[in-house]
Amino acid sequence: MKFWVVNSILLLLLVCSIKSSYAQENETDSLINLLESTPDDTNKVLLYYRINNKLRHQLPDSANHYAFKALNLSQKLEYKAGLAKANLCIAINEKNQGKLEVAEPFYKESMRISKEIGDSSQWGLALNGLGIVYKRKGDFATSTKYYLEAAEIYELLGSTNSRYNLATVYNNLGNLAKNNGDYNSSLNYHRKSLSIRKEFNIEDQIAASYQNMANTFSQLNQTDSALMYYNLATEILHDKPEANVTLGNLLVSYGEFYTNLGKIKEGREKVEESIRIFKSMNDANGLASAYTSMASNYAKEGNHNETFRYGQLAYDMSVKSQNLLTQQEICETLIDNYSKVGDYEKAFEFQSKLLSIRDSIFQKDKVQSLIEAETKFDVQNHKEKLAMEAQAREAQSKRYEAEMQLRDEKDRLDEAEKAKNQLLLGGVSIIALAMIVLVFFIWRSNVQRKKSNQKLERHQKEILIKNKSLEEANKRIQQISDEISQKNKDITDSINYAQKIQTNALPPISKLKDMFSEAFVIYKPKDIISGDFYWFDQLGDYAIIAVADCTGHGVPGALMSMTGLNLLNQIIGDKNISSPSHALKLLDEGIYKALSVTEKTETKDGMDISLIAINTKTKQMDYSGAARPLLIVKPDGNFEIIKGNKFSIGGHLQHNKTFTDTSVQLEEGDLIYAYSDGYADQFGGDKSPADTTTGKGKKFKNKALRELLISSRNHTLSKQETIISNRFESWKGDYEQVDDVCMLGIKI
Repeated sequence: MKFWVVNSILLLLLVCSIKSSYAQENETDSLINLLESTPDDTNKVLLYYRINNKLRHQLPDSANHYAFKALNLSQKLEYKAGLAKANLCIAINEKNQGKLEVAEPFYKESMRISKEIGDSSQWGLALNGLGIVYKRKGDFATSTKYYLEAAEIYELLGSTNSRYNLATVYNNLGNLAKNNGDYNSSLNYHRKSLSIRKEFNIEDQIAASYQNMANTFSQLNQTDSALMYYNLATEILHDKPEANVTLGNLLVSYGEFYTNLGKIKEGREKVEESIRIFKSMNDANGLASAYTSMASNYAKEGNHNETFRYGQLAYDMSVKSQNLLTQQEICETLIDNYSKVGDYEKAFEFQSKLLSIRDSIFQKDKVQSLIEAETKFDVQNHKEKLAMEAQAREAQSKRYEAEMQLRDEKDRLDEAEKAKNQLLLGGVSIIALAMIVLVFFIWRSNVQRKKSNQKLERHQKEILIKNKSLEEANKRIQQISDEISQKNKDITDSINYAQKIQTNALPPISKLKDMFSEAFVIYKPKDIISGDFYWFDQLGDYAIIAVADCTGHGVPGALMSMTGLNLLNQIIGDKNISSPSHALKLLDEGIYKALSVTEKTETKDGMDISLIAINTKTKQMDYSGAARPLLIVKPDGNFEIIKGNKFSIGGHLQHNKTFTDTSVQLEEGDLIYAYSDGYADQFGGDKSPADTTTGKGKKFKNKALRELLISSRNHTLSKQETIISNRFESWKGDYEQVDDVCMLGIKI
């Protein structure tokens, strides 16, 4: 019943929006007619500005025409406030048409002029616009920086108009947090935005906040809360037919919500309505979002032709609007669906585009060494800051003490002068000799007081100069501290986003469990992102599995692991090579080529890897390893260790490496384990004291790991995963993790 009511409201809203457009056209015509009778002064600049705002959504090119007129007239009049507004208008128009590179310099020029003339409100609008630009580029760290600067300005201003703009910035921060997967922060920002918007009672913006909260609850799978907020947004927009942008976005979100609930037809109807709205507005970014939603809808229904048609439209529009996030989303959808129909050429085409997009988002020059250097610098400066603050407090205390002494001295001298004056007045009747003596003492006292006052004034000036220097030093210290904090935050944000990219590149564990009766993967990066990785795929009757340990960990290791994943996808997925030794030979050549290794440029970078090919019908296994062994545990507790070749992939320059295959006939119930060296190399102990020389405890070692795997053989692999993970954490205790850990287990 609720869905029927919502459908009726949205249909009525769409009809009303068409009627309202006629009234807007008449108002715009009236403003244009006023131009002929308005002289070339600041009033005409503001008139151009109003016409631009009326045409912005329906006719962006025409709106830009009047925005440039405002810019040219403001330049002629040297009207800086008009220049700031005109640059902002042009930036918004270009951004709405997806021309982010064109919009960015106009936003920055508006920001520069606004800052110069002290127009903080206009400055905040430009910062918010730059936040939107960098968000669409996929640069979340820079986007967050601009949003937070805008929020700080509006919070300090505290005016009515500033609170209105602050609600918009909070709304944008909420959407950005949702894109980062931080749903709690997203809801907090949207609630702050909603609270302010309710103060102004601007209903279409209140509806937008309800919609954004519904989107976040939908991501959290809280269906009832999501539906409640979608209904609240719809009820408001029923009375606001002119809110076309808000309506279009609501329809897309509502459609995706229906689709995720399995109501494919209802979801498609909502998105089709949004497409009609965005087409009427020439909104490329809105169309990219709507077409992406349609492609996902048809993909869930299994209609690949329509999925590909809308997917291509979505990709074209996302390129036009320069929205890297939407490009990434639609590429992932198309790769998955082209793979399902066996069109690997198209899947590879969009895989290449996806890698290019991710390269644009992930800045490779932010490596782990920079993080460590910045952190050390931050600690050192923090110590210096504390020392300087202590000096400042000591100087402040001395200043107060000196001021009190000065005040006491002045009070004492004033009292002395009063007493002497009274004595002088009372001694008029005393003999002349007494008067002369008294006058002498008064003169000497005045001379001493003047000298004392002059000395105190000089001392006071010195204190004021020192205090001013300390204040300037404190400001500089705070500025340096803020800059370092922001740099650390930017670097951490980039590393966290790199973790999301690396995780998405790894194959889903559910796919491994579909290939075997039981399976598990333990994956524990040392520093957020990992130099270890796992990979598997089905190639005809063969299940191909790999576990690799790349040189290093953190950012360098992660870059090498991404290279290894990409090469395995090309070698095995694209070339259909099921021979482990042949695949390792090609992988070795690919690593040398990727690292540009020659006889003159030798490198130690590379990887150790276990590569397994199992015929799922005959249970015949072929194994080839590069400096890594494979463990086979039988149901009765017997085991076999298959050692790979002694050399690694890549590494020191070597020619004519020959990788060998070892064939084993597996039996039902056999357990296969492949793992990196991070688990066995971990320092720790079972309540044993640390080594007195190194303080690092002792290593777990390969023998103990093998005994642990054999002793847990009678448990399910799901239970084994828990036992092995808990054992690692209890062994490690308070010690630092020394390396990335990756282990894969399967049961035949």
